[in-house]
Amino acid sequence: MYKTKQQRQLLDFFQKNISSQFTVNEIISQLCPEDGAGRSTIYRQISKMAESGTLLKLTGEDGKSTVYQYSGEGTNCGEHFHLKCTSCGKLIHLDCHQLEKIRKHISKEHNFTFDIKKTVLYGTCSDCKKDKEKDDE
Repeated sequence: MYKTKQQRQLLDFFQKNISSQFTVNEIISQLCPEDGAGRSTIYRQISKMAESGTLLKLTGEDGKSTVYQYSGEGTNCGEHFHLKCTSCGKLIHLDCHQLEKIRKHISKEHNFTFDIKKTVLYGTCSDCKKDKEKDDE
């Protein structure tokens, strides 16, 4: 498949920052620091990459913005659920046989199929929970 220079540049950016999440503006400022050239191209490419499953599209830490994270080759994101900490923004890849049982139950009993690659459960990670408990003492 033919890839433009911008497509390769965007894919390389995410592959080098595999565990980080970025807003579109952060991506543009990193890839086009001088003048934001290619803004519409980057928006288009990010949308395509999210639709194809190469990127995860998530809610940002503020609960309003959208962030993107690489979920392509080598991440196995289509095979597990994700947990996202609403305090620090950490994304946790979760392989849990109990959730697999729930997925199968919902599929069989409720005729609903999860898109595991896009399924994110929001809450508080153990680190933030510990920090909050320390603050409460």
